Amino acid sequence: MASIDECSGCRNVLGDDPCLGCCRCKAKYDLVCANVASFDYELMDAKHKASWKCPECCSKEPKTGNINTPVRSTPYSDTKSQEEDVQGQSNVTVRKRPTKSSPKPSQRPLQKQQQKLPPKPSQKAATQSSQKSPPKLQPQPSLEPQPRSSQLLEPNYVTENRLRGILQQEISTALNTTIKKIVVTEFKNVLDKIDGFRDSLEFMSTKYEEMKSKFESETSTITELKCDNERLKTTIRDLTARLNVVELHMRESNIEINGIPESRSENLVTTVIQLSKVIENPLTNEDIQRAIRVAKISNDNPRPRPVIVKLRSPRSRDSILAAVSKFNHKDPEKKLCTQHLGIGGTVSPVYVSEHLTPALKSLHAATRIKAREMSYKFVWVRNGRIFARKTVEHQAIAIKNVDSLKLLV
Repeated sequence: MASIDECSGCRNVLGDDPCLGCCRCKAKYDLVCANVASFDYELMDAKHKASWKCPECCSKEPKTGNINTPVRSTPYSDTKSQEEDVQGQSNVTVRKRPTKSSPKPSQRPLQKQQQKLPPKPSQKAATQSSQKSPPKLQPQPSLEPQPRSSQLLEPNYVTENRLRGILQQEISTALNTTIKKIVVTEFKNVLDKIDGFRDSLEFMSTKYEEMKSKFESETSTITELKCDNERLKTTIRDLTARLNVVELHMRESNIEINGIPESRSENLVTTVIQLSKVIENPLTNEDIQRAIRVAKISNDNPRPRPVIVKLRSPRSRDSILAAVSKFNHKDPEKKLCTQHLGIGGTVSPVYVSEHLTPALKSLHAATRIKAREMSYKFVWVRNGRIFARKTVEHQAIAIKNVDSLKLLV
């Protein structure tokens, strides 16, 4: 039959209730007989429980202080100091309880003397008989120094300072956790934004490098094109000058007659011979190689088409031009006109000049307009060159191109 564990103090069956076993006598006590609170029992570790001594074994050990009562939780001084601490930490009034075991000051010398006296024979026999018979175990405190938490039962209420400390600790922990989460989240967002900025910056840097290289390439191309353009302009001016020289050389024997009315039955050679007779520089059919009309520059111009006459030599051309100038200066009021040529109808002036190229014709027209604005009296052409003179006393100005018109001031 299995043995039933009993409390060595109250002889009650222990069962599943918490208990403590003495490390010396191996006796078991419940917490009430062992004078240990449940809270202190929970705080005890395995090593402390294994080294626990029962009150009986503790009473057999030699005393080290002026302690007369073997079963006592804590000395009076410790209890008093702990009660003062509790009163300072709470609003509950704790009254002092008189200790039964603490002797009065007048009794302490007698107790010391009794301890020094040898025991009487009757007392010695009673002591031996009490050791043989099973003692009546009562809760006695251990005389060994134990942790203060096991000697004094902590109150089952929460003080204001303790509550404040717990709240501060919990709030601090929660606040630190929340702040940490917020900082981590915000820092992650900042890192993501920085990564995005870095990617954008790298993209913009790449595009900038591409645009820079393309710009440099385009700039070099534009520079080359400018050089080519200047070279081509120079070439065009050179070719234009050469073409003008060639055209003038081809037209050096030609004269241009403006103002002769057109007719289907006209004979231009006969008209030119009649003109030469009027200016007193007669020509023959052999002197005239060709006489034709050419198209007008503008179709809106109501004037008749000009007549181009190709003579035998440049000398014949120069003689005709000199004779026409002499005829017009002889009688300024009766200059050469259609009436002198025997052409009926409305009388209109007839102009005889050198056969110029289209470029020189445009420059001649611009020179006449500019000369009229600046009050120049004379504008003429000699051997394909245009001249202008403000008065008889002024010097003649050669007009070579459009920029030369700035000289007419």
